Amino acid sequence: MTGALCHIKRAMRGLFSLLFLAGMLVCMGCPSKVVIIPKGQAGKQVQTLELQNARRRAKRVKVRSHSNSARAYSHYLRGRLLALEGKHTQATRYFKMALVYDPTSAFLFFCIARQHYRKKSWRHTVFWAKRSLKQNKHYAPALHLLGLAYWKQRRVHHALRSLKAAVQYAPTFLRAYLALDDVLRAIRTPLRVRETYLSRLTKQQPDAYQGYLRLGQIYEESGRFQKAILAYQSTIQRYPSHTTALFLLAQLYERRRVWKKSIHYYRELLGYQPDEWGVRARLGTVFLKRGKRHDLKLARYQFRYIEREAVQMERPTRRLLIGRELFFRSRPKEAIVWLKRALMLKSDFSTALYLLGLSYRRLGQYEQADACFRKIPVSAKKHYFDAQIQRIELLVERQDLERARKILRQARAKFRVNPGHWSRLSQAFVERAPLVEVGRELQLLRPLLRRWPKHDGLLYHQAYLFFKQKKREACQQILLKLLKRNATHAPALNFLGYLYAQKGSRLKEAQELVGRALRLDPGNAYYLDSLGWILFRLGKLKRARRILEEVRWRLPREAAVLFHLAQVYRHIGRSKQALKLYRRVLILKPGASLLKKVREHMKQVLQTQSNAATSKRPATPSSSSHASSQPS
Repeated sequence: MTGALCHIKRAMRGLFSLLFLAGMLVCMGCPSKVVIIPKGQAGKQVQTLELQNARRRAKRVKVRSHSNSARAYSHYLRGRLLALEGKHTQATRYFKMALVYDPTSAFLFFCIARQHYRKKSWRHTVFWAKRSLKQNKHYAPALHLLGLAYWKQRRVHHALRSLKAAVQYAPTFLRAYLALDDVLRAIRTPLRVRETYLSRLTKQQPDAYQGYLRLGQIYEESGRFQKAILAYQSTIQRYPSHTTALFLLAQLYERRRVWKKSIHYYRELLGYQPDEWGVRARLGTVFLKRGKRHDLKLARYQFRYIEREAVQMERPTRRLLIGRELFFRSRPKEAIVWLKRALMLKSDFSTALYLLGLSYRRLGQYEQADACFRKIPVSAKKHYFDAQIQRIELLVERQDLERARKILRQARAKFRVNPGHWSRLSQAFVERAPLVEVGRELQLLRPLLRRWPKHDGLLYHQAYLFFKQKKREACQQILLKLLKRNATHAPALNFLGYLYAQKGSRLKEAQELVGRALRLDPGNAYYLDSLGWILFRLGKLKRARRILEEVRWRLPREAAVLFHLAQVYRHIGRSKQALKLYRRVLILKPGASLLKKVREHMKQVLQTQSNAATSKRPATPSSSSHASSQPS
């Protein structure tokens, strides 16, 4: 009996030792889960738990056997513990000691590469990641890390190749998809390429909120608002407290004028982060826009809450925050009230003075606007320069050319060493000035071009002056010269595309040029306006309407944008909306050429409407009998 028990004990010991070795081999073959530590207290708790687990595991491992796999696992655990403590050099030493006992482990090479990446040693990261891939060329974590290191070294094509391979060999690898999308976005790849990869991510990882959030941003940027709303809602379903998704969804509903849902999501966001003062100010603005019975009280409550509770900001800054939000949300009257309150506490607050001047200008109160711009001191350099541009534009609008020239000379005397400032001041002056003034500015520009012959801004301004003189061929030649020297000059690409669209020729080339400009500066409202106008000239009315409506929301006081959208409305049969926009353009007092076009088109629309009304009117008996008596 005793002999049988001894045999059973020996068998059990052998079985346990085999299981222990199998466990160590599995651990060596498979990478342990990498913890992405979030910000804040939750991240500290996760890191503490990971450290405790690693210490516990390191204490448990007592190498009873002299096998290489057990020794390698022991060194790996010590290295992992040091890595979690931030001691990357010591961790690398232990991982290399583990490699002595298991030299074919792709995972151990990857661990060393990861420590070098955390030390920002990109060259060593590439070296060790490549050694990991020699052991297993399909090892996705090493491919992902190699792609990140290549991207840090600005080796874009290598980074893309590595990240695409990581996604191919590990279709559920979330971080590889996100890194690939970051690279594609940074190099301004077309949206449809990014959309393809993110759609694949949502299919492979349906519980990951990141793919839906990024898809929503792509849909919103391309004007597919309903799809964007669904994508943001999917993000919130998977991560209810994701403040970025809540903000983007609320902002999108605000843009679509769905006030109830916009207010709901802004309030939900403030439930998670009550000290988001910009969001609270925006919520107050939405209440004012909705304009129901108690909305004024609700808006005042939000503004007073900011003024009372935002103690980390000074009181003038709190009032400025509210006034700025009201101004940018097209509420200039309310903005004036809060900006004046900010100036009561700090009379030389240049930002508040500048925004107050813009608010007065938007309301047509030019004297008050000019007084605000004059008060901005020279020491506030950026606001002072912008204020001089606003003053010049105001005076030219009111045909006070003498004062405008005087301010222009004074500003140039202060900013003469900067050709970029010179061209901006000149553009503000000639935008609505007579053609004689355009010729004078062109003469003043020539010595500057001799001094700075390779300055892109001066060349671009010369093309603009030729455009104002209606010398389209000369303008086109200068733009082509500029693009030959600098093919990534986005304003020149957009300008040339717009010129082709105005001519009605080479429309496909114009679309390609504006598309290149948008890839260089995604979301630029003026470039989107050019694209919408080109699509209108190509006959793609549905897409043109969608883009121009988006631009109108961003630039509500741009006369050319409103005219383009009115033209689209007229051609799709929405003549009433077209007439409203034509009248809006007349209120904005555009330039002479645009004013003439608007009046002509308004006359045609009104004539068409009167003809349609006459044809629908039923004939009276007398007129019908008179008509029947006439010979055929």
